[in-house]
Amino acid sequence: MKKKIPIIVIASILLLVIIGYIGFQIGGSSEENLSIEKNSGNIGLNVGDFAPDFTTRTSTGETLQLSDFEGRVLVMTSTATWCSTCIIEAKNFAPVYKIFEGENVDFLSISIDPSEGDPELEAFKKTYGTPWYYASAITSKQLIIDYKLTRFEITYIIDQDGIIRFRDTGITQSNTLEEELNNLL
Repeated sequence: MKKKIPIIVIASILLLVIIGYIGFQIGGSSEENLSIEKNSGNIGLNVGDFAPDFTTRTSTGETLQLSDFEGRVLVMTSTATWCSTCIIEAKNFAPVYKIFEGENVDFLSISIDPSEGDPELEAFKKTYGTPWYYASAITSKQLIIDYKLTRFEITYIIDQDGIIRFRDTGITQSNTLEEELNNLL
């Protein structure tokens, strides 16, 4: 005679798997939240790889390419204007932006919500005091694909030579961002 597994046991196991996955996604993995000083020589998305080239148009109409940031450090993150955790991250980034304003550091936030356009991004910038570059999913389709910006708060720091020096999946804290930028300048 076969034993039947109670539905509550199956539901409990499924719930634990989902919670574990969500926790991993929110916190990121310790392997991803690293910075290193060597270059693998590859083009890719790992720390130490050369960053893939991109072209996008900002919410103010400016066309940007990765090569525009040569000699500068670029902080790039995925976002959406309605995302509560993205708002937290933007608030974390704002004081760091002010610290490094005027230095060789730029910030670029990419909205991955295809329904958001330039007016929403510009309103977000004013509301949260985040005056850096923003680009919409509409003008950043290939960048989103190439950088695998499939969720919110994926942050890359790309150094002056186009090498990825930091990658984080989750809300990047201001002290972490400031420390990483200080290490590169």
